[in-house]
Amino acid sequence: MELTEALKKVEDDTDLKERLKGKSLCSALSFLKGWKIPLWELNYYDPRTHKITQVAVDTKIYIKSEGDPFKDADIPAVDISSIKISAKKALEIGKKYYEDKYKSHEIQRIFFALHAGKEQYWSISVITKYLSLVIINIDTESGKVISAKESHIFHKGGRAS
Repeated sequence: MELTEALKKVEDDTDLKERLKGKSLCSALSFLKGWKIPLWELNYYDPRTHKITQVAVDTKIYIKSEGDPFKDADIPAVDISSIKISAKKALEIGKKYYEDKYKSHEIQRIFFALHAGKEQYWSISVITKYLSLVIINIDTESGKVISAKESHIFHKGGRAS
């Protein structure tokens, strides 16, 4: 499901729309099945209470309770209008990049997210069979890989690196 489809489902739900009034989308994320998005978790920030409301969107919409307030936080909103690269396209770019650079790394889990801040970007985090973490960040406007790095969660001796 594309992010735009998930957002439309939320927008079309009158009760939910009312409940999210005054809150802004600050991130969207999904644990992938292979390289496909099974559902979205949309996070809406309330600047008055500094809380985030989590909304899971699948064939149905599930509202999770608000978490504890973020202290002294000003969490930026996602600017949907500036996104030129769809989630599907970002995943295609990320998958190709991963297969070109990390082909030998067997995938365990893939986490996909849209982040806002100074830069707005899609982030693909791949946890490999040997517990290394590969993070690929893709610009939402150009589709360019703006950063990629691999970290080893554990190495000889059991310490993180």
